[in-house]
Amino acid sequence: MMAATSATTGFPPPSFQIGVSTHKRYADCFPDRTLAVIARLHCEEVQAVMHAYQTSQPLHLQYRYAIVLATATGSATDFTITTIGDTTPSRSYANVRLLDHFLTINHRIAALSERPKYVILKTKEGIKNPKYAHLHAVRYDEVGCGFDEDNCLSLYVTELMGGERHTRALYVERTEASVEEAEKDAEEVEKEFHGVEETVEAPSAEPLKVERGT
Repeated sequence: MMAATSATTGFPPPSFQIGVSTHKRYADCFPDRTLAVIARLHCEEVQAVMHAYQTSQPLHLQYRYAIVLATATGSATDFTITTIGDTTPSRSYANVRLLDHFLTINHRIAALSERPKYVILKTKEGIKNPKYAHLHAVRYDEVGCGFDEDNCLSLYVTELMGGERHTRALYVERTEASVEEAEKDAEEVEKEFHGVEETVEAPSAEPLKVERGT
């Protein structure tokens, strides 16, 4: 989403509303309340950027978010850790991309005609991913789902493959951004939002459709 700007001030109009809807492929597979949280977080991020430009305040992007896959076979307690793609300053973007990766690596679940059974894990104060992601406890055909203290999503499944149990924990992990990373992120966000006419991608191209009105 690109933000419209005022021709006189160069900043967004003083009054705006943000609305977000999720693509059908997510609505068919993931819990409504999980998608609602992701949509709310996305609105908050966009509103924070818009407010910064309305008030001429600098953006403070002090965190980066990584998508991490942890796997184990059989009764092993040591997980193999893989970071998927690059880190991003957007938590909501990372949470949405996690949904994509979950559908990609869990073909059987993605192909189910009905939504799988989700076991929702409540947010635990003081517990963040990866520790939070490993608190999930699920049976075959169930999916553990929840947000840690930083509102970072995690999904957890146990599959049977070749007679062995395979466990996958997919989660978003927040880390502190360096000064250089924070400055670069703020510059890139400014390029996207400042002085550019508003455009909205087709729902088929983007997982989140953003609608803005005065």
